[in-house]
Amino acid sequence: MQSQNQSKHITVTAIFEAFALNRDEKIGGNILSIKKLKQGNEVISFISKPAMRHYLFETLKKACGWKESAVTGQGDVVQFDITKDDILSSPELDAFGYMYTIGNQSAITRKAPVGITKAVGLRGFYPFEGDMAFYTNHDLFLRGIKQGIENLKPNPYSKEEHFTFYKVSFTIDTEVLGTDEWIVENYAYENGVLSINLKEPKVDMLVNVEKRMKMEKSIMKF
Repeated sequence: MQSQNQSKHITVTAIFEAFALNRDEKIGGNILSIKKLKQGNEVISFISKPAMRHYLFETLKKACGWKESAVTGQGDVVQFDITKDDILSSPELDAFGYMYTIGNQSAITRKAPVGITKAVGLRGFYPFEGDMAFYTNHDLFLRGIKQGIENLKPNPYSKEEHFTFYKVSFTIDTEVLGTDEWIVENYAYENGVLSINLKEPKVDMLVNVEKRMKMEKSIMKF
């Protein structure tokens, strides 16, 4: 672990040994491929940033009791619902940020204080050599046969496999963590309670809000 810029940013880089579990598009319908890229004369696998974010969040849920934030499906976009959760009620939104679109208006965004890179296989160790294994749901197939289910067929498939060392980095912006700032025009503020008119007739209410004046507009910090 290393600290930069007088402890405003914390960077953690880890190297770990693992199988490539993050899959890509199928090949030929029944071959599960892994995510990979070319570096020099080697083909290496990688685990995507969304996958690493998922694994980290699942660990924090089990180890620290973090809860899943509410989501909404406005239009065709699945996104966090900041009318139901905010950084005060959800560590997930505080750490990983959000983007919330409001009709045809500009989106409300929060840059993630916790940055995550891809986990990329290290060159010079175990490059991908096209290894592949054959699998089938044999156990469930036999279970169905024993239960008397007719016309069952196993579902054979193949998976690309890669076992190597991966490198991933996490950064934490300690100045942003725990702080959210919005520039708003249509709002009501009284006794530390901020009400924001997001879209008729929806109103979001936040508590324990500190009000500061800047550039003739209110910046709400909580």
